[in-house]
Amino acid sequence: MESVKNLINNIGKVLVATLFVATIFYSTRGVLAQETDFLKPGEKLTYKISFGRISNAGFAELSVISKTRFAGQEAFEVRARIKTIDIVNATLFAIDDIRTVYISAASGLPLNIRNISDASGFPRGASAEPSVAPAGLDLVSLIFKARQSAGDGKFRVFEGDSGFWVVLKPIGNSRMSTEAGDFNAKSSYFFSEVFTSRGFKRGKIFISDDAERLPLKIELLSKSGRLDVSLVGITRDARTSGAEQKPVDAKNSESSSQKIIRPYDPVPPQTPAPYVDNRQLGSDLPFRLGEKLIYAVKDSSGSEIGEFEFNVSERRQIDGRDTLRIVASVKSSKNPSMFAVGDFARVDVNPATLLPYNSEMRFRGSLGSLNHVQLFNQDAGQVTPNAGPSVDVAWGTHTVLSLLYAARTFSLRQGRGAADIGNDTRVSVFWNNRPLVFTLRPSDAQTNGSSEEKRAKSQVFSIVSGDVLLDSLNPKMTISTDAYRRPTKISFGSYSLELR
Repeated sequence: MESVKNLINNIGKVLVATLFVATIFYSTRGVLAQETDFLKPGEKLTYKISFGRISNAGFAELSVISKTRFAGQEAFEVRARIKTIDIVNATLFAIDDIRTVYISAASGLPLNIRNISDASGFPRGASAEPSVAPAGLDLVSLIFKARQSAGDGKFRVFEGDSGFWVVLKPIGNSRMSTEAGDFNAKSSYFFSEVFTSRGFKRGKIFISDDAERLPLKIELLSKSGRLDVSLVGITRDARTSGAEQKPVDAKNSESSSQKIIRPYDPVPPQTPAPYVDNRQLGSDLPFRLGEKLIYAVKDSSGSEIGEFEFNVSERRQIDGRDTLRIVASVKSSKNPSMFAVGDFARVDVNPATLLPYNSEMRFRGSLGSLNHVQLFNQDAGQVTPNAGPSVDVAWGTHTVLSLLYAARTFSLRQGRGAADIGNDTRVSVFWNNRPLVFTLRPSDAQTNGSSEEKRAKSQVFSIVSGDVLLDSLNPKMTISTDAYRRPTKISFGSYSLELR
């Protein structure tokens, strides 16, 4: 078991390293005067990540946010994000890292580096005096050296307290087809001990052979499988393209309170800012703090038997952790033998990952069989139900209620037919005091014509758990395909919840 954990940990580390080294190598454009045309404010490149047979392991984004001024110098603000999703995020490892860099347009050196990882919930940053050049390359300054060398050279890189060599060697030309289009491509090998020390072999990167020089694909081989990072989207925002943004004040920027250090030095511990209750959620989530959704509960005849309210109710610090509380409560009932007014299900989750910290259900009537109090320890991979013995679970295990909200963030695309399982999403869920793997299979998008809000296209997907009783209820969920990704209908057995 320990060896499996080590392998998963290595894959996760290399995934981050690969994307922040290899992807950014060629995605970000050089900053010398003749190369600044490649740094285009408003440009965002999106990549799909796959590993072995897992075709939907995560995504990466690289955005040139703006051309601005930082500490009195002309600079480009570049942001890279890596996030694992679906089965990888739920059962293997969770990565959601963002790096924002202000890069001097004159020297190509970083003026400010800021990393944010949901693993800690707090930002990790590094700064360098704008007038003092770092003694060596960090990952971002390496990008531009790689561009200047046309993907051919050997570079010493320092990141945190680690140093390693990266070697790039051109191979040749080929024709490549991606979800973003067909391209003539140039390819290069890249080598680094940061990869080989973790069991990975040499990698390969493909770049479009045109004026854009887009990074098309990255391949990295290991004994466990192949890691692929493939271009799926190119976005250019005309509103920010060519626009110069407001200067950034180095003394008053978010990271200015940190000790001034070289970008490759170990980052000192951060002193958290005072906690503020009910801060708004991240913009990458399709729902906001305070969202309330009202559902009519209907039986097989279509008669309404009650009403539930789903409420993203509050965000506050509980047991020293940033916590988002989600509550589903009964607002009316015509069938008290099943549930009564005031009955509820509640889950406290991590606001960034939506993974549960604890769960409670209190129902009267027949739904009382679901009542529980469950404590989740994601790091230890355990759930303690009803103060009983702990149960081992996979990291990333959800409750049904937390999954309802997490599913709104999943990339759920229909397959090519009933036999196509390529777009199935598998999530670990704790149900009836044991972990199950829920398989979410999307079907065709459809139009819902019951109201103005619900006339937008929506997507139905079935849920298979492997539990005979639960699967006999044939659970399904319909989610709108607009930006809010609201569940418009949840059905199980002869009952359904329908969004008003």
